[in-house]
Parts: sequence; structure tokens; C-alpha cells
Amino acid sequence: KLEAERVVASRGDTIPFTILRPSAVYGPRDRDFLAIFKQARRGLGLYPASRDRYLSVIHVRDVVRGLLAAARSADAIGRTYFLTAEPPVSWRDVYAAAAAAVGRPISEINIPQPLVDVAGILGDLHAWVTGTPTLVTRQKIALSKADYWVCSGARAQRDFGFRAGIGLREGMRETYRWYVEHRWLD
Repeated sequence: KLEAERVVASRGDTIPFTILRPSAVYGPRDRDFLAIFKQARRGLGLYPASRDRYLSVIHVRDVVRGLLAAARSADAIGRTYFLTAEPPVSWRDVYAAAAAAVGRPISEINIPQPLVDVAGILGDLHAWVTGTPTLVTRQKIALSKADYWVCSGARAQRDFGFRAGIGLREGMRETYRWYVEHRWLD
């Protein structure tokens, strides 16, 4: 992605551009948050090493609104922006919002880091044997070890007035309803 940004920016003298970097995107059709809802339906919240790690998230409809706002703004040309909802949330917040959407309390379980590391190895092995990608890989485990995966949308708000409008609980309810309606949780 970074290399693509560099290529685009190198052509900036001939083609106007704006680079947008959405934070973790969730919403209808998202496969990454699907596992969280499956756990919540079983009354579980399985945290890889720590429930108190923070991340920036944004609902897919807010991403679309941000794309349109940036495209309409002359001030955004030639610049790079993060699109995110404020403030960042913890994994505990994400699971609580999923549990509220499902309508069921969850029992929280922290999985020790060494077991998470083994799961990444097993995920890679499964992908290699079956030829299908898995959600848990060594690369994703390495990325998940940071306590903070956060960014600021302040520049987007300042330059083209973008501010995410969909709160985590509202967005998670909408996402859950979509999963149910489209039978992704069956």
C-alpha cells in the first residue's frame, strides 16, 4: 500500500490525487469482525493476549462519506489523510458492542500470548495444506502485538470537514443485523 501511495504521489504534478487511509473498517460484508459476532453468539469474548489493546475503527458507510468529502475538496489535493472514528476503542469495547448487538452477555477470556503465537503457526500451516487463507496467521499475530493501532482523523476534519458519524454500538448493531439477514452466522 505504501509503495502504491509513493507511485501515486510521484505523478502528482500531472494528476491530482488525495490519499486516504481508513483505519480498521467494519460493517456489512466484513469478514474480519464476523468471528467476533460468532463468539458473542456463544457468549464468549476470546482476546488474543489482551483485551485492553486499542485500535482505531470506522464503519464502512463513514469511509464512503469520507471518500466523497475528500473528492469534493480542493484543499485535500496532494495530501494524505486518515479516516477514523474518534476516539480509538479497546478490544473490550468492540466485544461489548458485539455482545450488545447480539443481546447476550459474554464471558471474557484472555488467551496467553504463547498460545496466540502457536495459533498463528497453525493458521499458516492450515492455509498451506488447504490452499485457503485463514484469519489467524503469524503475520496477523505479529501485527496484533502492538498495544495501540490508532490514528487521528483531525486533519481530515480540519481540511474537508469529515467526522465519522456512526458510533461503535450503532455500527455493530447494523453489522450484526446484516450478518443475520444474509445468514452469515448460520
